[in-house]
Amino acid sequence: MLRLRDALSVFDKSSPYAVSTDTELNDPELNEIKKYFYIETEIETAFVSKLSQLKSDEILFLCGSSGDGKSELLTRHNECYKESIDFHLDATHSFEPHSTAIDTLNELFSAQKEKDRPLVVGINIGMLGNFSEEGSTSHETLKANIKSFLKTKNTIQNQCYFIDFESFPKFDLNTDSHTSDFIQQILFKLTDPVDSNPFFVLYEQERKDGDEMLSANFS
Repeated sequence: MLRLRDALSVFDKSSPYAVSTDTELNDPELNEIKKYFYIETEIETAFVSKLSQLKSDEILFLCGSSGDGKSELLTRHNECYKESIDFHLDATHSFEPHSTAIDTLNELFSAQKEKDRPLVVGINIGMLGNFSEEGSTSHETLKANIKSFLKTKNTIQNQCYFIDFESFPKFDLNTDSHTSDFIQQILFKLTDPVDSNPFFVLYEQERKDGDEMLSANFS
């Protein structure tokens, strides 16, 4: 039987549920809990809006740092758009053991030219910079577009679009206070005292016959 501590484990940064991939993990209860807890952010709204507008010769880069949620967004919307758009979830990996991530990106962009389909790439800013310097000479125009984005932060560069997590901060830090609408939404959703909240249901069970200290801390 699922307990409150098990459900809370989806928030652990070492949990397999902390990062989404294109295959669902095999615990249906935890999968449902993660789905319940998903909160749509500003960057997701911008991302989906751009997905619906992409043309066949265009590339959309979803870029940022490791762990900021690129895979979550790509995995979440891949199923809906995969018939018309190609997705590349992780630009830090190669397709072959003896190839580099740069080799893979070269192949990916070459294939896009042949397929004449829009392409969406999840990529770290560092890897984006590496490709702009080390990518194949056959992609000079693309490399120039990337360099221009990195220099100017202009998110539209010819047939390339860039959605950068850095432009959608989850925390508002100023001299008077530090706030986060995102964290506030998390805490409200986590502790909402309704039966449709699986955490609240498990908390009620824990309060009756479980870990008293855990239920007290949750309360």
